[in-house]
Amino acid sequence: MPHTDWALVLGVLVCVFGLFVTIWARRMLVGNWSSDVTFKQGHELVRSGPYRFVRHPIYTGLLVMGLGSAIVIGRLHCFLAIAVVGIGCWIKLKQEERLLLRHFPDAYPAYQNQVKALVPFVL
Repeated sequence: MPHTDWALVLGVLVCVFGLFVTIWARRMLVGNWSSDVTFKQGHELVRSGPYRFVRHPIYTGLLVMGLGSAIVIGRLHCFLAIAVVGIGCWIKLKQEERLLLRHFPDAYPAYQNQVKALVPFVL
């Protein structure tokens, strides 16, 4: 991508939006959040905030931040890195979903049918 003022502004706005989504999602999880795939005592299925739009908004936000950074840098390898990170996010979200299906056998399948994993209305 060319290094233009418009690309810089667009990239920064995309990155800030991704950061906003990530922080919003993390705050909605409160005590349910863990860097490891684990089920905590009193764990709840969160469906509010950004979880109304995607099931894994922290990963979505991180990927959006990566996209914003790639737009600013404008190099092909940055866009390829998003795909690699996306694969890692997909692997981890599948682990999380197996855990959530075990602990919320009625509610989670319904949630999966209503809300996409990473991209609203798409994926």
